[in-house]
Amino acid sequence: MAPSFEACEWYINQRHASSAIQQRWSRLQQQRWIAELYDKYKGDIDKIKSITRLNKGQLEYTLRILKIRDLALNSVVLNSLNADEQNKVKSHRIPMTILERWFTNPVVKEKWGLEFSGDNINITSNIQSFLSAYTVLIKYIIHRDEPDVEVQINTRTITSNLDGLLKSLPEVSFENSDESEDSIDEPINDDSSDDLTNEQNTNESSAEKKSKATPPLNKNPDRNNLVVSSCQLKTGNYKLDALFREFKQLPLSRYKNCIAASLRVFLDISISEYIIGEDCVDDMKAIYKRDFYDIPLKSRLEYLKQHKLTAKTPSYKVVEKLLNHTNDYSLDTLNNYVHGNNTHHTGKRFLNGFWDFLYPLFVNIMDIKDQ
Repeated sequence: MAPSFEACEWYINQRHASSAIQQRWSRLQQQRWIAELYDKYKGDIDKIKSITRLNKGQLEYTLRILKIRDLALNSVVLNSLNADEQNKVKSHRIPMTILERWFTNPVVKEKWGLEFSGDNINITSNIQSFLSAYTVLIKYIIHRDEPDVEVQINTRTITSNLDGLLKSLPEVSFENSDESEDSIDEPINDDSSDDLTNEQNTNESSAEKKSKATPPLNKNPDRNNLVVSSCQLKTGNYKLDALFREFKQLPLSRYKNCIAASLRVFLDISISEYIIGEDCVDDMKAIYKRDFYDIPLKSRLEYLKQHKLTAKTPSYKVVEKLLNHTNDYSLDTLNNYVHGNNTHHTGKRFLNGFWDFLYPLFVNIMDIKDQ
């Protein structure tokens, strides 16, 4: 058909199209194709978008679902399945839509301790408990069409009988959740000889190696508080000061949604305080022809970029990226914390990274520093 595999990619990708007249791929085959492109082009989202015609959000969603499915290939799960069940789990015909509907449900994510961050999944519950419940779920899904199956799990019952399904499955424990929090970065191969018990036995020997590479706490993406105790803020604004102190006290593992929404509020108040302090209110009212407090945060950031910040400085670059909706660390993401329903940008690492990203701007507009 073509002189090279790259030249064939367009034809291969047509099997994704809803209007395709070719034999359709299974859901898992489609997702594997996207994952292969992701590996081939080393995560170049723009290149993959040009081939698949999918946007960044759709690509990240696909990669997250694949990682959830690959949990079934973990030795803890596979060793609990018989030979026939293992073959069905490894098959591309496993019903991905059921897994997607289950693990994207907000109630399931909360009760099972699952978080999405970009194309990664984070398990904040006890990993052994999570995999035990996952194993039972997989068995029910595999045997869903058999007449004597105890629990019917399909896309319809997940919507109509979610509470009943959760009660019929093992409860996921959060005991020692801080220690068992895990980020699934790579698919788990079914031929791996490692299991969770071996990993736990090697924790002591690997802890010393990790400690040598651990960054300072204020730069550590795994810190449990958004702001470290050594960071100090001097401000006459009570609300700004109170939010800052709460960022030091609230653990990200428990109050991630509260902290995420508060980060949007903190940025809004800090920008307003700076503009008032710089005596720019009247100028902004004249430019935008409305009362100062009716001017949205996006416009205030645009004003800072054009009139108060020096090009190519760290704070200028922060504002520039905030205003670009294609960035993960964007004003759109902050607004979504308050008004949206998505939860895949509320992981500990992502929120810590967002604060670190904003910090150069805060240093420029506030009296804030690490002591």
